[in-house]
Amino acid sequence: MKIANKIRFIIFFLVAVLVINTLFGLQRISRIGKELKDIVNKDIVLTGISTSVTQYQLKKAILFERVLNIVEELGFQNTPDSRKQHLKDEILRTERGFDLLAQKGAVDILKGKDIISKGIRSAQFADTKYEFQKAEEIIRKIEKAHIEYDQIVNRIFQMINTQKYESNIEDIYSIQQKEKHLSAQLQTLVEQMQRYTQQSVDKAQKEEQSAQQFLLVILLISVVLSLIVALSIIRSIYLPLRGLVKATQQIGAGNFVVNLDAYSKDEIGEVSTAFNQMSHSIQDFKIKLEERNKELATNLSITAKQKYDLERVNQELDRFVYTVSHDIGAPLMGIIGYGDFLAKNYSDKLDERGQACVEKMRKSAFRLNAMIKDLLTLTRISRIKNPYELTSIKEMVDEILERLEYNIKRFNVEIILNGNFPVIVCDRIKLVEVFYNLVSNAIKFSSKNSQMPPKVIIGHIEHDDSHEFFIKDNGIGIAPEDHEEIFVVFKRLHTNQEYEGTGAGLGIVANVIKDHGGKVWVESKLGEGATFRFTIPKSLRVSPERT
Repeated sequence: MKIANKIRFIIFFLVAVLVINTLFGLQRISRIGKELKDIVNKDIVLTGISTSVTQYQLKKAILFERVLNIVEELGFQNTPDSRKQHLKDEILRTERGFDLLAQKGAVDILKGKDIISKGIRSAQFADTKYEFQKAEEIIRKIEKAHIEYDQIVNRIFQMINTQKYESNIEDIYSIQQKEKHLSAQLQTLVEQMQRYTQQSVDKAQKEEQSAQQFLLVILLISVVLSLIVALSIIRSIYLPLRGLVKATQQIGAGNFVVNLDAYSKDEIGEVSTAFNQMSHSIQDFKIKLEERNKELATNLSITAKQKYDLERVNQELDRFVYTVSHDIGAPLMGIIGYGDFLAKNYSDKLDERGQACVEKMRKSAFRLNAMIKDLLTLTRISRIKNPYELTSIKEMVDEILERLEYNIKRFNVEIILNGNFPVIVCDRIKLVEVFYNLVSNAIKFSSKNSQMPPKVIIGHIEHDDSHEFFIKDNGIGIAPEDHEEIFVVFKRLHTNQEYEGTGAGLGIVANVIKDHGGKVWVESKLGEGATFRFTIPKSLRVSPERT
């Protein structure tokens, strides 16, 4: 059985037990509640009927007593006729009141008989039915006594109305006896209902105790069964899991040859099978890894030798580049010197073409010398890895502006610093080259704008993950199709006669920003100035040394 099915089974079992207990408890409680409700309703109604009949009987006795007094007054010889007529009218009104009370009493007695009849039909126990039958017998006696009493009184009223009645002690005694008999029967009925009520309450209490005991037994049985089922399921899950944990510990200790019992048909059995396959795969991988480690050790020794040889080659290359640049630079300086000598001492002996050739020779030598210097700078920046350090961009910009102070004053350039310059982590030496190249280019090209005074804006924009810097000028601008080419080393958009330079500066900028993990781009149109932007990531960290 799957683990999920085991869990569903125990949940279903517990829910079923809970539902059964709840339904049985509700049934027993409903039964007890119905019993108590019947007790209360019947007791209240029968008590009310008994009380009403008693009150009606009391009122009838009072009325009859009043009638007797009126009859006695009518018997007086000196009673005036007007008074006699008034007393006769009073007797009629009393008779109607007496009849109304008799009718109400009869209706209440019928209600009581109906309630008792229903109680007899719905009684669930023999003793309860017996009590109701006794109550039915009593209420029949009450009804009979009530009828006999009313008949006697009605007969007396008829005699009074026909003026044949004479008050005598026997009638009064008979009526009083009937009243006592009726009151006794009513009292007996009340006592009978009280006994019935008490018996019903006792039975309800017994039912409640029985229900509590039964529910307690069912609960104990349910708990025991639930514990047995739960322990069985837990055992079927726990023991394989404990074996799996021990096997995992063995794997962690380096023993990859582990076999678990995979006989169970649940997920743990599947995991055990997969675990066995994994342990065998790890063992095979370990063997292969040991073989690869041996190969790697051999390769590392070869790589170390190759690294040593590469370092020697790089050192030789550095010496070669320096030597070549020195060896080329020395003749170039000689050519420049000879050109200066010819221009100074023999310019009057040369024709215009000769003088032009000498000047071109000098400028070409100067340009070649500048290209060699830029090439050395580019080589140094590409190969040398300086450590990243905390650098104040404001201090760096101030330092560069001091270096360019001559050209700034010479061309009367307006310098604007826009934004708060942060302290960032970067290769300070290389970033100086970036700012220097971009600011010097901005000064150079803005100074060629004859339409407005030259202006250079240096600014900073902070992003969530990077710092963005920009250098904006109001120079001649760059055509959109040339935006990518200007970052190619030694790629120039203008001739040497138009603007000085070798074209290596922006190539150096691009290499430095790429080495930092940022990006550089230009926003420009012809005749609208140019804005060079580059980013430095915030993720860079200070390092004592980068190799």
